[in-house]
Amino acid sequence: MDCVCDLLVGLVKVVVALILILKVYTVLTIGKCKSKTRLDGKVVIVTGANSGIGREASKELLNRGAKVILACRNVRKAIEVANEFQDENPEANVSVKQLDLCDFSSVRSFADEILKEEKKIDILINNAGMSGDTFKITADGFEEIYQANFLGPILLTDLLLPLLKSSAPSRIINTGSLGYLVGNIDPSTFETELKSDFKASGVRYSDTKLAMLMWTRAMGVELENTGVTINVLHPGVVWTRFAGGMVTFENMFTRLILFVFGRSASEGAQTILHLSLDPSGGKENGQYWAECTKQSTWKGNDEKANRTILDVARRVLQDKKQQ
Repeated sequence: MDCVCDLLVGLVKVVVALILILKVYTVLTIGKCKSKTRLDGKVVIVTGANSGIGREASKELLNRGAKVILACRNVRKAIEVANEFQDENPEANVSVKQLDLCDFSSVRSFADEILKEEKKIDILINNAGMSGDTFKITADGFEEIYQANFLGPILLTDLLLPLLKSSAPSRIINTGSLGYLVGNIDPSTFETELKSDFKASGVRYSDTKLAMLMWTRAMGVELENTGVTINVLHPGVVWTRFAGGMVTFENMFTRLILFVFGRSASEGAQTILHLSLDPSGGKENGQYWAECTKQSTWKGNDEKANRTILDVARRVLQDKKQQ
């Protein structure tokens, strides 16, 4: 019995040591935006800016002198955040506009306001998204996660693209996820999947992040020589309420994963800031980033498939507009 107890104690020590080593490694390898660039006179739109990494990125961009438009579904919360920004920085040029990516009429209304009120857009950060926990079809007729993470951002980007082009050099930054690795998309059946319930919510989330990567790749080719760049990033495993839609926080394994690999919202915002501020964000196109560094990807490298995914999205959005 003593031998068994000693073995168990030894095993526990090894596991704890490994966990601590992984935690230290995670902390030491978190990418940090080192750019000192200011954005005085620049106009930045950040979707999903009232919490998490969107909030942290917006705060820093305001501190760099940019005019930041917080594009959020929850206007009341966004106004509270904007007031907090101005309390901390009285010179902050921040405004709030309503944007619900799960409502195409909201996306179009938002874009119309921007095109009427703004003379330029220097940076569009497509940060808003959702993980979801149940199957839901939006009023537009699409699965909610696909619309929030993929169709909505594409519609918004396409509507604002003329102003982005006239504002060049300008940047589009998409918040993706390493979850793309477990995503699986068949371009021939993708249009059907946009309204399908045969996949679990976590799988649909991963599929949308793969779709976002493929869209970014295709758009990168399309935007060559326009002065507009588009890139997608993985922010890391971030301690925000966003993750709550995908996992149960009471689950001890989940808590362990978040302890080992998790980071703060401020740390998670670093790659967004890098792509917003560093010269590389204005030169690289259609690339995937993590820890403020350009990364190769295991999926999303088939140029024909990427183009098909973007074409399908635009077709269903056009069909919806004509209905």
